[in-house]
Amino acid sequence: KIHHLMMLLSTIPDLEILALDSCECFDSNKNHLRKRLEKEQNEAVRKLLQADYDFLDEIQIEMSTARQFLFAVRFRREKDEQIFNTINRVDKAISEHGFAARRMSKSDIKRMLALYFGTSLSGDDIPDIEGENEFDLEKQEVTVNEK
Repeated sequence: KIHHLMMLLSTIPDLEILALDSCECFDSNKNHLRKRLEKEQNEAVRKLLQADYDFLDEIQIEMSTARQFLFAVRFRREKDEQIFNTINRVDKAISEHGFAARRMSKSDIKRMLALYFGTSLSGDDIPDIEGENEFDLEKQEVTVNEK
């Protein structure tokens, strides 16, 4: 497969490969459970917390070897038609070199960004338009959330 990959990359010089962990970091969840364990007095609850901690530990180890590989092409100022043609050419070249690939949906892209930026596992929390929650279209004003 490496030979096919090298041929593909030489065919399309702008093609990039991204390798991502396909799981989120479990450290914050494990830290929370560890702190709860230190404070918890009830033995039954302590056993449940420990079981949760052990489970997170186990799936973190299992998922740490899971990877996703993405082909990416950067566009800067190309028109829609140029982008469409380039994507079709890349898609065809990928399949001609023996790789099965599919285009990412909006939810796939959101999940990838969520994993990359460490916001959530699913990407459901990422808005379609940055800042849309803070702008009221009818009043045409921005809501400022003070913390």
